Amino acid sequence: MASKEIDKLRRDKKKAQNKDNYEEVANICNKLGELLAKEGLYDDAIDEHQTELSISEMRQDQIGTAIAHRKIGECYCELGDFEKALDHQRLHLEGARRAESLAEEQRALTTIGRTYLIRAEISQDKERSKLLSRSEDAFQKSLYLCGSLKAILSDYDYYEMKSRSLLNIGCVMAQNLDGEVQKKKCIEYIKQAISLSRKYNMMEDIYRGESLLAGIYLKNKMYREALEKWNAACEAAQKSGNKSDLFEALSAKAKLYIEIGDYSKALVFGRKAHKLNTGRTVSLEERESLRTTLSSAWRMKKASEELKQTRQNEGSKMKLYERLGDEAANIGLYENAIKFYRSMLEHAKASGKCNSDLIPAYVSLSQTYKDNRDYKNYEVYVRKELELRKGDAEQECRTWLNIAEAEELNEKGYNAVKQSYLNAINIAAKIKNRRLQARGLESLAVAQQNYDETEASEETKQKLDELKRKYDIDLDCDDVESLASSGCKDDQV
Repeated sequence: MASKEIDKLRRDKKKAQNKDNYEEVANICNKLGELLAKEGLYDDAIDEHQTELSISEMRQDQIGTAIAHRKIGECYCELGDFEKALDHQRLHLEGARRAESLAEEQRALTTIGRTYLIRAEISQDKERSKLLSRSEDAFQKSLYLCGSLKAILSDYDYYEMKSRSLLNIGCVMAQNLDGEVQKKKCIEYIKQAISLSRKYNMMEDIYRGESLLAGIYLKNKMYREALEKWNAACEAAQKSGNKSDLFEALSAKAKLYIEIGDYSKALVFGRKAHKLNTGRTVSLEERESLRTTLSSAWRMKKASEELKQTRQNEGSKMKLYERLGDEAANIGLYENAIKFYRSMLEHAKASGKCNSDLIPAYVSLSQTYKDNRDYKNYEVYVRKELELRKGDAEQECRTWLNIAEAEELNEKGYNAVKQSYLNAINIAAKIKNRRLQARGLESLAVAQQNYDETEASEETKQKLDELKRKYDIDLDCDDVESLASSGCKDDQV
């Protein structure tokens, strides 16, 4: 359907161009760009909006120029080019102010706030905090302008604008809930937004608010409240007829039930989501994620049932807890996985397993702590793993590499990190595993660069290049890592 509409607009555009009807060409480019963007064809959409921009500038149409900048900025944001996005969005804001259009100025601030928020979501902690602050600042200014627009907007438009502004602020706050005061403030903004949306049955905005609250409650382990909010979100999605939202809510309920250990209910709601005829509104990635959730729920249900039937056999319990941990980690429920892996370790010890048999539990715990961004415990468990690796030089080397990584993540001093990498490199050299030795040198060079040890990093890179040339090592290929070769005098670093 969209392709037919796009083709028609292109024909209409050509006709308008032949008649030198530039105003009409600009209007068609605007519609065409919007349609192309909806189809994910952002580069093509930018071309159309650039034409719209050129014509608007030629006609000295201030609002038209401002809107074209907004549309181009939105496309760049979707492409992940945030600098270009913000450049155009700031020009949109400047144009709106020059034209003295409060409505367009409010839209501009909202768009800028959204771009900072999206950028923050994929940024590291230090930059993230600054971006969230800029996002909230833009959203607060946009909320302030709502009051000035009340007299010229219909009640519906005003309440929609205000509720969305409140939701946007709540969404930013939800990214960084430091303490009870911040959490209460965030929840209050979202509840205000939902209350305003209910006045005019704005179901999609109600859905957004309820789902946002559900996420906050879930993050704080308030499972009953989270479930209530997902139920309210499901109701809003059903009333609006938005199957994509309903799919998301049902999928979230399924995962919530897995988190609290009710695998049967997880399967019920997961299957309901799976049966929805959502067409192209739900991505293949989202569908695949649901299939993974359903598969894990089924396996966890089976393992849980077997666990209840297993009485004194510690070895069997150990394996069942490992299965539960693996499935929880597979769907991102890392805290659940950690609990299961801890039980796995306890039962492994209780069964009288030798030290080497405890290693899988320590590896699972360390990696899951890392996935959960708990780097202190990541380091604790990788060091416990090292104690059990004595006698297996290659695995000891790999464990030292993980220790070095953990120390970096915990922002330990340069000397400690360097020594851990050197321990790994020297072991690899001693057992003549040149590929692993090269991996260690490569990681050390990067770490030295991160610690502003530029001269040392260059020396390490030279050693790495010499090693790669001498033993014909390509670190980009996935060949077997243990490449033996004859010894050399400079095996030790």
